[in-house]
Amino acid sequence: GQFLQKQSGNTGGLTWETISAAPEITATVDGSLSADDAVIVKSTGNIEKVTKTITIANPITHSSVRQISNNRFDHKLAYDKLTGYVACACRNGNLSNRGQLTFHKLDDSSYQPTAESGGNIYAFNSSNVYFPRIAANGKGQFLIVYKDVGDNRIACAAWSVNSSGVGTQGQAKWVSASGESTSTCDVCYSPDDDLFVIVYREGSVTKSRTLSMTAGNNTTLNTVSSNLFSYYINDGNKVLYYDEYSNKIIHAGWNSSYVRAISGTISGTNISWNSAVNIAGNGSYQGEYFAFGGDPKTGLMFAAWRGASSQSDYGQALGFKVNGNGFTAGSETQHRNADTLANGVGYNGATDQIVLSYGGGGSWGTKTVAVNSSTLALTFGNAEEISGASPQYSPISAVYMADQGRMMISSAAPSSQNYQTNLVSAYYGAGTTNMTATNFIGFSSAAYSNGNTGTVKVTGNTSTHSSLTAGQKYYVQIDGTLGTAADSPSVEAGTALSSTKLLIKG
Repeated sequence: GQFLQKQSGNTGGLTWETISAAPEITATVDGSLSADDAVIVKSTGNIEKVTKTITIANPITHSSVRQISNNRFDHKLAYDKLTGYVACACRNGNLSNRGQLTFHKLDDSSYQPTAESGGNIYAFNSSNVYFPRIAANGKGQFLIVYKDVGDNRIACAAWSVNSSGVGTQGQAKWVSASGESTSTCDVCYSPDDDLFVIVYREGSVTKSRTLSMTAGNNTTLNTVSSNLFSYYINDGNKVLYYDEYSNKIIHAGWNSSYVRAISGTISGTNISWNSAVNIAGNGSYQGEYFAFGGDPKTGLMFAAWRGASSQSDYGQALGFKVNGNGFTAGSETQHRNADTLANGVGYNGATDQIVLSYGGGGSWGTKTVAVNSSTLALTFGNAEEISGASPQYSPISAVYMADQGRMMISSAAPSSQNYQTNLVSAYYGAGTTNMTATNFIGFSSAAYSNGNTGTVKVTGNTSTHSSLTAGQKYYVQIDGTLGTAADSPSVEAGTALSSTKLLIKG
């Protein structure tokens, strides 16, 4: 099982070498490679690291606004990578606040969001609901969480959408216990654990639980995790977010006169929560219309809200990040010097930028946000006005559409527009890659410099990566990182054998 190899030069001697059973190839390197970099083969036969090149739009551009129905409030968006549809969940004030769901794409020529797919407006609850929230798992499935006003309980409903935009309802279940006062709730999805996470108020306590969803929209609502708080974040001011960088669930919002945040970690189907900390506020004022999100590649997060009357109701903002079991936060900053009635935060995967959408004072607009990795100071890009109609006291939602390279943004129209749902798509720039659907070959065996011969571990070999979930399929992203959802182009990297070892598929 060995062969005799002559070393370089006339005096290097001979050594016995073991033949590797793991498949590898060698080729000349263009550029440079680090160990376990994702690698493509070029038309020349040379190999190269998978890279992404970003071009920033200046200025930001947007489509015309699509208006949908009247008297729709509390709308939230979620994007499905599998089908390319965006789901919009809301309550309809014309129909006793019935919970409604629609699916949308973009027009091929104008990039304007389409009307509801096939003209379908689905009811996920036939009576009065408040605070509908929605999340997607990238498999054509969604989970809607809401307060059922009639039963005064938090409930959830599973839905799916097919490639034609037709929605199918799955199981609906109670989340909170009967006989307990409830109010707001929120939901997010953890791709690393393939679980939905629900946070909700029950009495004077904030609670959480996870939900598993299988094919056919069958759901398992797992046991209630340890309480987050012995109190609750104020109604309409709580947000749930999964930070892929730290692999933690983040819950934040206004409580009394401070922005409080707490992080949790999933183990199995349970969540263990750390202690909540104040990250903004000085004990003398209360903000409103809170929103936050972050950059999954860096863990830098951004929060925005309407300041207090002592701050002229102007838009306020903050950069922060996870620090162990707590957080490090920057200084509170004014993001807009006008009355701000709504905020929405999303992440643009094309340009790797945090995006802020805001409204009030006779305008609805958007701009990008950069968070300094050291000081957490904020730098805002140029603002782009979407409409001269102010959003009306309702959340703004912004999601990235990977198949289009654009953001879809929703806001509630003012009374002058009958409180319609306004949908728009915005273009912030593009990200291109040297990877195609067919040229990925594996992962670099070691570090190599330009012009040298490099070894690539290919299909059937293994590659070392961190924070993997055993048994989970991973895809190569267009910047060379790994993700649990396919990017565009869709390139399968392999299946995790452990938290640090990937069996290469290619």
